[in-house]
Amino acid sequence: MNDFNFIYIFSPLLLAVFFMLRIFPLWKNRDRGCDAFYFLLCAETFHKERKVPITLPYLYMLEYQEQWYPPLFSVLTGMLPQNWLKKRFWLLNHLLDAGVLLTLFVLTFFLAGLPAAFVAGLLYALNPAQTFEFSTMTSRSLALLFFIFFIFFGEMAALSSLWYALPAIFLIALLIYTHKLTIQLLWFLCIFLSLMEWNLLWILLLAAGYCLAAAAYPSMFWKILKSHLDIVLFWHKNWKYLGVHQVEESPVYGTPEGPENLNGFFKGKFILRWFFLGRKVFTSNPWILPILMAFTFWGTLNDLEFFLLNIVMSIYIWAFLTLAPPLRCLGEGTKYIKYAKPFSLLLTAILLKGHPSFLLGVLAALCILTELIYYIAVCHFLSKPTSDKLDPEILELIEILKADENARTLCLPLHLADMLAYYSRRPVLWGTHGYTFKDAQPFFPRILEPLDFFIKKYHLTYILLKKEYVMPEKLRLENPVIVFEGKNYLLLKA
Repeated sequence: MNDFNFIYIFSPLLLAVFFMLRIFPLWKNRDRGCDAFYFLLCAETFHKERKVPITLPYLYMLEYQEQWYPPLFSVLTGMLPQNWLKKRFWLLNHLLDAGVLLTLFVLTFFLAGLPAAFVAGLLYALNPAQTFEFSTMTSRSLALLFFIFFIFFGEMAALSSLWYALPAIFLIALLIYTHKLTIQLLWFLCIFLSLMEWNLLWILLLAAGYCLAAAAYPSMFWKILKSHLDIVLFWHKNWKYLGVHQVEESPVYGTPEGPENLNGFFKGKFILRWFFLGRKVFTSNPWILPILMAFTFWGTLNDLEFFLLNIVMSIYIWAFLTLAPPLRCLGEGTKYIKYAKPFSLLLTAILLKGHPSFLLGVLAALCILTELIYYIAVCHFLSKPTSDKLDPEILELIEILKADENARTLCLPLHLADMLAYYSRRPVLWGTHGYTFKDAQPFFPRILEPLDFFIKKYHLTYILLKKEYVMPEKLRLENPVIVFEGKNYLLLKA
């Protein structure tokens, strides 16, 4: 039996396990979403109009109707049957990630053998970080696939033939039109690899990809760049408030004691903060432990092992740089770590084959245990009711808003806004999907003005509150008129 027969036999089995492990945790709440509803709206609009930039109906009061977010994911989803997409949007990210799984399986098969390839595939299927992140729609799933193939073609261009540079350049252009955070990682990665390999090719590939993207659609290219800069500048001013409670830590309605005591992503004082961040980094990819063992084999690493080690180390260095204050505006460093997972599993398999040791085996076993524990925790979390899932109360609220053609709603928490905009087709006080982040500044990430300011400025007619998030008394609303009250939600007249 030749090698490809093994791939044909084991790939379907691996895919079956993959979808079982990925779909089981989210099945109960599979219709949840936040950005999912934004992407569904973009897909629907593109499906009808077939033009880019996608111009949404007037539903988001804090951003342009013309969307400057990288459009490729919305274009691809807009080409799908929309009835299928609306019912099974929760499956799409995992379908794309199955491409990563198969790529990892095939590469590991040829480089480390069938048993290692199957185990690596199973571990990627289990991947709790991706199980959680891809439980709703995000363009990062498509970007990760492009990212991996860019790395492959880029290295082939460096080692073999410059003809491989052509698909690498094309993939850079696709990534520019797909996902901002991935492009930020590539800026650092291409510089790092050029230095480590003492070869300008990686930087030239990045530059050529930008030139191709600019030539393909100049006006959209510059809008994406302008929007990218807008987001970076916004978070340069507001990174310390990332993830804080919009009301409790508002200077108007809360009692903040200072930025160092905020309860957001960068919570805690110095030592405690880095402990929390380090834990998030580790659980995102525990396979960094056996990867670090590669440094003990430094003198005996072959070119492939050295290359994969450079990939993983460049991702980690960039992640930690963006966790430091000067670069926190470029996104949470823990998000970058997930890009290292397939490369870490591949390198671990190769190290276990070429440099077997007791300690390496123990570290690999520890990583498997960590992944299992984290996966169970993710399953438990995804099974709980969420604030961005359709339930009977939300459906009743949506019908109330749909019946009022003048409805304009402020939602707290903000997770509700995308869902209400999509299903009610009535404007909400939200944005931040594309350009004009600055328009959200008084409202997000903290409320900086009394609600009366927003009610008057945006002619709001309703305030929707989730009771466990905030109650009317906290917002100092005098004699609020209750339009609807359920177990979890309050809808008030503004």
